[in-house]
Amino acid sequence: MAMHFACLKSKLDVLQLLKDTLKKGDINTINIEDDSICGTALHMSMDGQVDPLLAKPLLSFGADPNALDAKGSPVLHELILSAFDDLEDDFECEAYMKSI
Repeated sequence: MAMHFACLKSKLDVLQLLKDTLKKGDINTINIEDDSICGTALHMSMDGQVDPLLAKPLLSFGADPNALDAKGSPVLHELILSAFDDLEDDFECEAYMKSI
């Protein structure tokens, strides 16, 4: 759970402190206490609201890029959804600017 919290808050320094623990434990644990963030720490690092630089240390600590979240979605799915949300926001902004 500390790892998930560190990812949510974009705390790279906390992840570094947890490095030894993460390498010994299961870095691919799914956080299921909160339905809105029911994925691995790597899933959380891809959601667009967290610093994407967290992904590199997570992968170096052994995070599985093919791990599935509680809904059965891979990390890549989270990344694509995040990119789609950004693209959708851009289109909405462009449509608004054309309307004024």
